Amino acid sequence: MASAPDPDAELMSRVKRGDREAFALLMDRHARAVWNLVARTLHDPTEAEDITQAVFVQVWKSAPRYQPTAPFRTWLFTIARNLCLNELRRRARHPAEPLETKPTESETPTQPPPDPTVPPPTESLLH
Repeated sequence: MASAPDPDAELMSRVKRGDREAFALLMDRHARAVWNLVARTLHDPTEAEDITQAVFVQVWKSAPRYQPTAPFRTWLFTIARNLCLNELRRRARHPAEPLETKPTESETPTQPPPDPTVPPPTESLLH
């Protein structure tokens, strides 16, 4: 019994010929699933948006080399996984520094805390 043709493979054959409408259909069908995979892998929703876009840019660029030997979704998720691995490697090489850090002891002021028995200057002026 022959299996039904992969509708995504048919769309990819159109994308190979430069069909932007077919590409938009593929994006509509798979963008959410790709984003979910990337967000789970990277634990960063903002980065997931960027990587998801990069996945579909790569799909467009690689369309001429696409061979429907496996389901399209397998090929698509392989691209997504590879881009996630690239991002994780980049993070390991260039760890992000926190934007705000707690001051170290050498950076903290050396003034003693205010004496609670001495009224602030404004209170002494009012009396």
